[in-house]
Amino acid sequence: MDQHLRSAVREPRFVQTEDGGSVLALALHCVMVEQGFRVTAEKKFGGGASAFSPAADWQGKYTNEWVFDYKRVGYASGFQLHCSLQPGSGKMFVHARETDSPTNMRYMGLLVDKYVPDPAKAKGSSWEGVLVEQEALKQQLEEYVIGPLLAAALPLQDPDDAPSSPPEDWISQLSSYLDSTYDGGISRRNVLLAGAALAAASIGIFFLARSRQQA
Repeated sequence: MDQHLRSAVREPRFVQTEDGGSVLALALHCVMVEQGFRVTAEKKFGGGASAFSPAADWQGKYTNEWVFDYKRVGYASGFQLHCSLQPGSGKMFVHARETDSPTNMRYMGLLVDKYVPDPAKAKGSSWEGVLVEQEALKQQLEEYVIGPLLAAALPLQDPDDAPSSPPEDWISQLSSYLDSTYDGGISRRNVLLAGAALAAASIGIFFLARSRQQA
């Protein structure tokens, strides 16, 4: 984790923190990136080129709040991690959501001093010892937030599962039917029957594709 933090922000002294809130938020962000989420910001902090580099305004946009926006390969929507600190109690409220879904969101609460027991260490040039209980932090975020969030997220639709036009053999059969009808003198009833057959074929293929996607 120290290596990921260093990739995100080279030295802890560049993190604006008096109570460890920014350090914990940055650590949670690093876990998200480690799990395949990618920062969507055009400008990154300190001009960083690493995948762990947060957005340029990650710690200055809100007071005691840190917001990270992501995309993830294989998913249709974006994702957002929102960390909010209550300075008086030292509690961090962690909220992650799928940005295009009104219901897919996950929460958990953390005590900052459990993971950043000595914020004074964040004023130095080394990340060593700044963040503790690293494996426990990763496990909690993965188990209670990332895992359930992705399980409920909408994946990108496989082109093979997308509803398509009726197969050519259906079209050929309907075309032959219409041709023979024209030869014998077309009627309004025959045209309606042909249209109904085409509509039924399209609807059947649509529901077949949907069932394959949900399977």
